[in-house]
Amino acid sequence: MWRTEPTLLLDLSREAVGGAPVQGTLRLSYDGPSSTAGQTVSLVREGGGMQATLPSVVTDGKGQASFTDAPPAGDTRYVATVAANGIHPQGSVSRSTSVLTATTLTARTAATSTAGTPVKVSGELTAQPDLSWAARSRSLVWAAARAGPRPRSPPPTAPGP
Repeated sequence: MWRTEPTLLLDLSREAVGGAPVQGTLRLSYDGPSSTAGQTVSLVREGGGMQATLPSVVTDGKGQASFTDAPPAGDTRYVATVAANGIHPQGSVSRSTSVLTATTLTARTAATSTAGTPVKVSGELTAQPDLSWAARSRSLVWAAARAGPRPRSPPPTAPGP
């Protein structure tokens, strides 16, 4: 029979920009006075039908550890597991996040335009090369709003005598 039950918490964070890495923070605790220092936590990333084993982390004196990962774009799930030992059973936790696709937009238009006329802008939206499933360019054409100030209407005229 196990004498102390583990609690393993996992928090994930990332910036809201495409290609930003995921930051993971772990906290291990046990019921009772058992030390959480020096415990190895294994990490697995799941997403896109694939699974990757990440480097393990070791908890500090407060039972905490952190990691950084650069997963591919899409929905990603992380699983953290601390192994059983003589007095502690195995503990596991999982969390999910959505990773944005990093993109670049290149736009082109004529060097000059005339006020009051439509401006044609063309461009290319490209996913970053390391995202094989999305590494295709898309050509885009926009009809932009009229350039320059709006033409003024003539002032109203007063009725005649």
